[in-house]
Amino acid sequence: MRKSWMIRKDLEGVSPVIGTILMVAITVVLAAVLYAMVATPPAQQENPMVGLVEQETGGNWTLLVSSVRGQVPLDTTTLSIKNKDGAVMYPMSAVPLSQLTAQNWATYKVIYQKQKLSDTSVTSGSSILIDRAGYPHGCSYVLTTANNIVAMGAL
Repeated sequence: MRKSWMIRKDLEGVSPVIGTILMVAITVVLAAVLYAMVATPPAQQENPMVGLVEQETGGNWTLLVSSVRGQVPLDTTTLSIKNKDGAVMYPMSAVPLSQLTAQNWATYKVIYQKQKLSDTSVTSGSSILIDRAGYPHGCSYVLTTANNIVAMGAL
């Protein structure tokens, strides 16, 4: 028995109406996906925050870092101390924490004590030691990084 292949001449595929509807539907779906990708705002990074616990220890104030949210680099994070009237007390006008070392105690009367010597950012367990004679009760402090206030309080 011999097979014969018969070619049908009446097959046309998809009708023009169905084809047009499919093209419009695909275009609408692609436009919606593109709009969703462009219109969705990028995830915003949380503002950094530092939790401090104020204590009186001997002749000094101690600001113990209890928590840190986000990155708070020592080189760009600054400490300012203000008097009761709100005026910045010289020389504590936006001094980077990286400069508040034991070698600079005579200048600033403030030391940032790292948790580990290798730390390059503020970490829980570190502290800021402030001379109580130079910065008496009623002074306030502001810890800032870039354009964000990460901590503030009163001594």
